[in-house]
Amino acid sequence: MLINSKNIEFETFIKDFKESEDLMPELQNIFNPKKWNLNDTKKHWLKIANEQLKSIGKTFIVDDNNRALILHLFNYFWNIDTTKEKVHGFDKFKNIMLSGNFGCGKTLIMEIFSEHLINLRADSKFILKSMENIYIDFQNDYAFAINEYGLNKIKNEYGVLVEKPYNLCIDDIGTTNLTIKVYGNELNFLEQLMLIRYELWTKKGIKTHITSNLTKEQLSKNFTDRMKSRILEMYQTKKILSINRRTSK
Repeated sequence: MLINSKNIEFETFIKDFKESEDLMPELQNIFNPKKWNLNDTKKHWLKIANEQLKSIGKTFIVDDNNRALILHLFNYFWNIDTTKEKVHGFDKFKNIMLSGNFGCGKTLIMEIFSEHLINLRADSKFILKSMENIYIDFQNDYAFAINEYGLNKIKNEYGVLVEKPYNLCIDDIGTTNLTIKVYGNELNFLEQLMLIRYELWTKKGIKTHITSNLTKEQLSKNFTDRMKSRILEMYQTKKILSINRRTSK
């Protein structure tokens, strides 16, 4: 689903983040393309952002550390300005890697976009999974995990296996052990997974976004030479300026 609109003006986009929550629109017509409203989608994003923080008594803050990034991601995921290969600094064909120190907000931003895009049934919607949970899945059942995060073959209503691969965001790569034992042999499960995701990307356009406190070059050191070049090819990195939002007031 694409938004039929010109690029979002920077100041207009930020102005929406400053509006009070009582201005959030009713979204009963959001799935009707004829009534699609770009401002509604931006306000819906902010509504999701504030709901994510409501339980700890905070509201989402847009500042100089994340303002441009949020704008760029919004245009990237909604494929705004489709006449160019690059959408506000992002190559729309590549995958996203958000990099930054612990507590800078990279996971939260991707959680918000995941829920926002899933709720609005966007073509770019993705499922966010922590690296820790993926590691557990691979350790518990390697064959299941390779299918789940790869081609995702499932039976349809007629009992026929069909492929349903999905866009994925792997959260917090770089903090988890990458080695598991399969039939007694040590295996770098992340390399196996990323090889499959690379094939999905090149052949089907299925995206694999990641967040990490590592740089793209540091991350590639976890892989063999054949995978290093693929990682460098797949990803465009955006670094969030270092501020620990967990401890800041």
